[in-house]
Amino acid sequence: MTSPISRSSARTPWLLVVVLAAAVLVCSSLFSFRSFSRSTALVRRTADVQVELQRLLTSLVNAETGQRGYLLSGEEEFLEPYHAGVHEAESRLSRLRELLAHDGGRLRSLVDLDALTDRWFANLARLIELRRQGRVKDALDLERSRLGKQTMDEIRVRVGEILDAEEALLARRRRAADRGDRVTVFLVSSSGAALGLALAVGAAAWRTSVQRRRSDAERDEVLAQLPVGVALAEPRTGAIVYANQSMKGLTGELGWLTGQASAGGRPGALRRADGQLYRPDELPLSRALRGEVVPDEEMVTTSSNGGEVWMLASAAPVHGPAGEVRFGVVVAKDMTEKRQAERALAQANDALARLNAELETRVADRTTALQQANSELEAFSYSVSHDLRAPVRAVAGYCRILDEEYAGAFDEEGRDTLARALAAARRMGQLIDDLLALSRLTRAELRRERVDLSELARGVIGELRHRHPTRDVDVRIEDGLVDLCDPRLIRVALENLLGNAWKFTSKTARAEIAFGVTQRAGAGRAYFVRDNGAGFDMEYADKLFGAFQRLHAASEFEGTGIGLAIVQRVIAKHGGRAWFDAAVGRGATLYFTLGTSSSGDA
Repeated sequence: MTSPISRSSARTPWLLVVVLAAAVLVCSSLFSFRSFSRSTALVRRTADVQVELQRLLTSLVNAETGQRGYLLSGEEEFLEPYHAGVHEAESRLSRLRELLAHDGGRLRSLVDLDALTDRWFANLARLIELRRQGRVKDALDLERSRLGKQTMDEIRVRVGEILDAEEALLARRRRAADRGDRVTVFLVSSSGAALGLALAVGAAAWRTSVQRRRSDAERDEVLAQLPVGVALAEPRTGAIVYANQSMKGLTGELGWLTGQASAGGRPGALRRADGQLYRPDELPLSRALRGEVVPDEEMVTTSSNGGEVWMLASAAPVHGPAGEVRFGVVVAKDMTEKRQAERALAQANDALARLNAELETRVADRTTALQQANSELEAFSYSVSHDLRAPVRAVAGYCRILDEEYAGAFDEEGRDTLARALAAARRMGQLIDDLLALSRLTRAELRRERVDLSELARGVIGELRHRHPTRDVDVRIEDGLVDLCDPRLIRVALENLLGNAWKFTSKTARAEIAFGVTQRAGAGRAYFVRDNGAGFDMEYADKLFGAFQRLHAASEFEGTGIGLAIVQRVIAKHGGRAWFDAAVGRGATLYFTLGTSSSGDA
């Protein structure tokens, strides 16, 4: 089936030209030949631009199909159509730049299309990267943002504008060719040239006609190879006068495109996206025959094997020189795979939503159970610690009475045993006091206010110097350390941190303690307490923040192992974190943050 678009209009019999040709026939024949040749070249170039634009759209759809397949499956083999589509799009854009290089205005439109295409592929690449990183939810959120669809819609609009411009340019070129033909006929008819010259003109005209028919045949061949369906109908009867192989494969029955009965007498079966059957006059091609332009309308039909075939169709009229509708053209793209991918994606989204809801329910249940267990444990700890204080104090009191009033009744071993019992009672009392402090701290409510940490630290160091007047410790406290925190809780933390530094430098010849602030990678503003005392092996650093965890024997450095657990609770209540940097025999540095309040200008 050959395309009727380029059929030549009625020609003046060339025998009349032979009779009336004049001396100017040589010039007129040369003019006609050049005009026809130039017209043919321009028409071919316009057709090439149209074909390249359609191939560009096809490559974008192929790339999108591969990308969606990868999103759904995570299998790299699905990216082969994506990479092929990217390469093909680059080739089509390069070819379009060559074809439009002579026209600055249309080349600027192509630059806009090039930028939209880059943005489109950047969005696809971002989705693929998120899927590779296992961030499926982020990929789905980005897909649901419809950024890709908006970009594709802009691409289609830009392609449509370029196609419209090319169609208008093609019409102008044909009109110019027609005017050139009329001028040639006028010159030939008025020239009265000799028969020999007229025959030369006739031969030239014949060669031009052959070239034009060859150009039409080449265009028909290109249309036949397009991956999108193309069909033309004439307005008088609505009959299909041309359809490429892709359109035949999509619809099966070409008569369905205009609502005509099939060869077997069955009426058309094209349906809307909502499943409603089209009336014959509602079909895109029927509307184009009435002069309407129909952009991007989804249609569905049933294939011979019973499966659904989805199409995205656009239709438009082809006008003649006088503005009459000469043909209606419809272009349809197979959207079946995309529809199937969208359905699969929707099912995956539903499954993911159900899974998220189930996980949230599980997390909420486990959080409630954990909170209840923590509350019960804290209540038990407080109750046990409170109830043990009285008997422990009684034991310590009786031991002191024996030591003060009956020491003479004991021998040396008895007095040593009594001293050990009194020391153990005191240690037990200290443990109970620390447990009570830890329990109260857990239940304490956080009250943030502007606190001068430098002054708090100086107060703690002053108390330590008062209790240990013989110690000579070089203490450096940075000025102006102000932050939003709970003054009571942060003092408890500083008492434990500075107390530990004071304790673990007791066997260092030149003891040094420092309190200040620094910037740490990944943590931002962090406070620190540094000493040059005993230090410890960092392999055991994670154990230090647990209750009763010690790295030094009680005979070496006194303590209950509760202090750093208290510090950890205080810092956690402020939304911060604490960590160590230490080495055996080289001291230790504890860093801590106070959450979002650590800004330095509180």
